[in-house]
Amino acid sequence: MNVRAVRVTYPYRLTCVPKGSRNERTLLVKGETTAAISVVEKADVIPAYRLHYPADAPVRFTWPRAKIGKAWFQERADIELVRHADKLWWPWRDIHSASRYAVSTIDRLVETLAEGGEDILALLPAGMNAEIVQRPAVRSVSFDEIDIAAARVQRKIFENFLIVEERLYVRGGEPVYLKNHRGRARTWEIQIASVGADRAIDPRQLGIDPPGDQDEFRVQESFADGSFWMPHMHDAAKAAAHRMQADVPTIEIIGESVQLDRAAITIDAIFRRTQEMVKLDRWLQHLATSMLGCGEGSESNAALTFARASVVRDILAKNIHWHFRYRNLARQFAHFEHSHPEVIALSTEDDDALTSLVDDSRN
Repeated sequence: MNVRAVRVTYPYRLTCVPKGSRNERTLLVKGETTAAISVVEKADVIPAYRLHYPADAPVRFTWPRAKIGKAWFQERADIELVRHADKLWWPWRDIHSASRYAVSTIDRLVETLAEGGEDILALLPAGMNAEIVQRPAVRSVSFDEIDIAAARVQRKIFENFLIVEERLYVRGGEPVYLKNHRGRARTWEIQIASVGADRAIDPRQLGIDPPGDQDEFRVQESFADGSFWMPHMHDAAKAAAHRMQADVPTIEIIGESVQLDRAAITIDAIFRRTQEMVKLDRWLQHLATSMLGCGEGSESNAALTFARASVVRDILAKNIHWHFRYRNLARQFAHFEHSHPEVIALSTEDDDALTSLVDDSRN
């Protein structure tokens, strides 16, 4: 295995008192470092899946009454997922292309990393659009993240990108069929999404935005609802498609089949959404921090699933059941409990509390 060096421009936090100022402030500052991408031969990877995306117009699922012209249609695409070093790798997607899944190039990645204009490494909090400035002259510094951020950037690039004979791949999870409502109740689209490269609470912490569908919030919402199907369940996914969807994408299994844990995928999504909710509640923000260590040291996937389900149950049933923002989460968790009774047994009091929340959300 060889490596290819790339130059990276990245943001880091600096808390300082700039020259000419008396007040301390926290800035996002540009930094530069060099990182390495692994380069392997084609013989070193094993084909795992082929994904076939039909040509279609996504606008029909967002604005169903809109007139669809030729400009709305996206070209079909066929991509191949490979395994290397016990990890699954997706072709890196060019989100600026008109294709359903256009594979980007190494040159574009090198250019994007050097410019630092796009947050492809997921270094900033989701949705953050802060100004990144050059490092100013300072009178004093109380916090400087430059070395920590540089190490994080180097690790993310080395662990999440792979070059196979001039083709660029990004680390991802097993592909599944997904029912994406795109924020609307009456229309939806059957898509292909990645379940995630691992069971990290925040997939962006050490990884990057998952490959596949770009609307990660909607993907997690569908996982929490249980609205997804395994790679071999194409017929079931097609039967659930909206009448406006002309054809659904196809997952072709060409390598060794991997047994996915449906309960783990669902509870991980519910767990992430619960943590995001409590972050917004000033009375419960301390729970978001405590949730980060949930399940650490678990001996198995089943133990981690049990730990996360226990935490979510306790938060929803005992702490914040009175707030309307959590009713949809309570509905999703109640559905999870009834679909996977083997994971954890509810006490009578908790079952009554969650049931009452579900009934309130329907009224």
